[in-house]
Amino acid sequence: SSGINAEWPLRPGDSMTSEEVERAPGYPNMIFKSGKLQDAFYAHRRNFIKKSRRRALHIQLRKEAREKYRRFDPPVRPRKTVNPKYFKVFDIPPPHTRIISRKEMKQHSKELYHRTAEVQEKARDEKREREKATYRLRGQLYSKRVQEIVLGKKYMNSVTAY
Repeated sequence: SSGINAEWPLRPGDSMTSEEVERAPGYPNMIFKSGKLQDAFYAHRRNFIKKSRRRALHIQLRKEAREKYRRFDPPVRPRKTVNPKYFKVFDIPPPHTRIISRKEMKQHSKELYHRTAEVQEKARDEKREREKATYRLRGQLYSKRVQEIVLGKKYMNSVTAY
């Protein structure tokens, strides 16, 4: 044939003639006869191709919609207006529009969360459990000291039992 070692599989850079392809061991010849891998893929996996094209179209449409809406400013919500005479009557300065930073918003939300009944109840329960654990440890320490006093060990003169 074309001077290539007829061993299979081919090494990178090798090429085969159409006759060699048809005689390739272990490969169905019908795939190679059509000439293109794309044709075989189209013949056997049409649903996959349809879904893929549909996905690509969907992505393209979403991209166009994003670009379209990026050009417009977000709609401005009408704000409640307060009669300026109100401020003059009570001699208070009118409110100014204040920009709230992300850090302040987060802190405010955190404070609101910690004020909720569930969170406060949980904190009280945790505090109660910590106190109980402390009482248990103190009780154990007291019993140990009393036992050592009774048995005449090291706390004989340092700790009173009552």
